Amino acid sequence: MRAKFAAVAAAALFAVGSVAYEGTAHAACPAFADQSNAQGFPGASIATVSGLAYGTYYVTMSMGGGNSGLLNLTHGVYPGFTQGSAKGFVGSGADIYVSWIVPPSASDGAYRDINIVITNVLGQTVCSDTFRVNVV
Repeated sequence: MRAKFAAVAAAALFAVGSVAYEGTAHAACPAFADQSNAQGFPGASIATVSGLAYGTYYVTMSMGGGNSGLLNLTHGVYPGFTQGSAKGFVGSGADIYVSWIVPPSASDGAYRDINIVITNVLGQTVCSDTFRVNVV
């Protein structure tokens, strides 16, 4: 009886894992377009993530490579939530907003990459994107 129960439980876990994998296989991850901003001016970008398996996801942002700083770099998720310093959403998709200000001291031709990572509640990366802010 225990062996039969274990086999049924294993099959159920496999089925659940397959459904979750199937849902993420067709995800439309965000694709932020590269941006160009003049010194001292704000900029913003928006991208949509959709088609994820229904669940809770966290969205993190960081500055990547480059030779220019960015002021007031922030991101938001709609519809979404903020939990402490973490931002995210519950569901299968959301819009992700990123905004910044190019410092007045930035040089023409300078740039900064911005990394966006979407993780599930287990900390596994399900989507990521990097876009570039160019100073013109």
